[in-house]
Amino acid sequence: MIRASDNISHKVLLVLTMIMFGFLPGTLHSFSNEPDGHNDIRWNADISTIKNMIYMKSEQVGPDDQELKFYTREGDVLEFGKAALKSIEYGFINDRFFSVTFKVADLFNYVMLKKVVFDKFGPGTEFDQFSERYYWNGESSRVTLVSAFDFS
Repeated sequence: MIRASDNISHKVLLVLTMIMFGFLPGTLHSFSNEPDGHNDIRWNADISTIKNMIYMKSEQVGPDDQELKFYTREGDVLEFGKAALKSIEYGFINDRFFSVTFKVADLFNYVMLKKVVFDKFGPGTEFDQFSERYYWNGESSRVTLVSAFDFS
């Protein structure tokens, strides 16, 4: 999740978000290699069972203003395939693992991440033909690839 306050005008950020859909309505269809979480953390895992988590921030989300808490994890390898990551952020709602966000710092690593994601999950569906936004809907997760150029 990128905000204007992240000062993205002079740097490129990419967000690849994987979200567990147990909290969201809707019918989903499987895609190849659908993730069941990230880095040995399965969707819906309780935060108390995961070691080395470092609290970052909270925000209110959804119609019920649920608290979404974000953490990083000490010792994470900051890469996904050949893409170097700036950060990996884990999201929890009601202390249950809900989402993971990968961010990169430059265009080169965005291109690398996009290639890795397309190779792993298939071509995805474009949000529209004029943006660098793609998504993959699965049985229990959704992967979203968003270029920061959409926000600049």
